Amino acid sequence: TIARGDSVTFKAKVSEYNNLTELSSISDFVIVSSGNTLPTAVSVASANVSEEQYESVLIKSTGTCVSDDLGYGEWGISDNTTDTVHIDDLFYAFTPIQDSSYTVTGIDYYSYGSFKIEPRDSNDIIGPRVTVSFVSIYDIQYTTDASGDSPYKDSTVSTGGIVTAIVPNKGYYVQSGSGAWNGIYVYDTGNDTIA
Repeated sequence: TIARGDSVTFKAKVSEYNNLTELSSISDFVIVSSGNTLPTAVSVASANVSEEQYESVLIKSTGTCVSDDLGYGEWGISDNTTDTVHIDDLFYAFTPIQDSSYTVTGIDYYSYGSFKIEPRDSNDIIGPRVTVSFVSIYDIQYTTDASGDSPYKDSTVSTGGIVTAIVPNKGYYVQSGSGAWNGIYVYDTGNDTIA
């Protein structure tokens, strides 16, 4: 199992797949060390994100949200040029606010005919966040991200369910259905009805 910050060595075959250079047929894979500092993200202007030299590199770009929905989970920012940088949801889905400013960090990825930035989690997007309407506890909890973080991390949501346990003067547990992903802890020290 690999994690962010691992230093690895391996043998692989170099290939081109849908105009994306990739390595496959991996052998002799070794994790040399863990917990290494990640490379610093390269600051890239909107016009340059689509340059081949940044393919698969950790980059960041700053701009105004010029489109909050480009389809297929994508949205776009621009730094006052005609070039729109597509932000995608391969790792992390995010709902932007139109005309707001964002700094987005992520992998410069190529798919379906265009380069796009793939933020890895909520820490990769700096800027205002949407207050989301009613969201089920399942949707708040369910994630495929290796970090285990909620896809709604740092968003404000409305939700609800049945209180299943109370931690006096600290909070309570709420569940909105049976099965996995349906329970959540509510940290609520300001509610004087919890005893």
